[in-house]
Amino acid sequence: MIPKSIICYQQNYSTKYSYLILSLFYPDRDWKDNKYQEDHIFPKSEFTAAKLKQRGYDQGKIEKYQKYSNSIINLELLTSSENNEKRAKNFADWFASRDDNFKNRHIIPTMESYDFDSFLEFVDERKMLLSNKLKSIV
Repeated sequence: MIPKSIICYQQNYSTKYSYLILSLFYPDRDWKDNKYQEDHIFPKSEFTAAKLKQRGYDQGKIEKYQKYSNSIINLELLTSSENNEKRAKNFADWFASRDDNFKNRHIIPTMESYDFDSFLEFVDERKMLLSNKLKSIV
């Protein structure tokens, strides 16, 4: 049985178990020759209260966005070179250049838009995908 805390995605970025949980999603990775970094799929810098208010979000929406910003749902494992490449580009441009193989490998849902305004839809879709992946592992 999968622990409820994992299904609820209460593990956050850089916590005791976050890397371990993320590693379960990447069974085919080369763990011997590569080092992987926890990375926010949607950039962490966009989740400040000030930036979310600038987008016109109400307090309820801000709280929902911030609840998932550092959670397993918004995290992936990237090599340092992949992470540096991502940092060097605008998120929307970088993400648009990712192919279906990348999205499948990182269990990223197929969505019409990956715009920041679609983050809560992303959360719902990714929760389902991650739950299914964990169930298939266990």
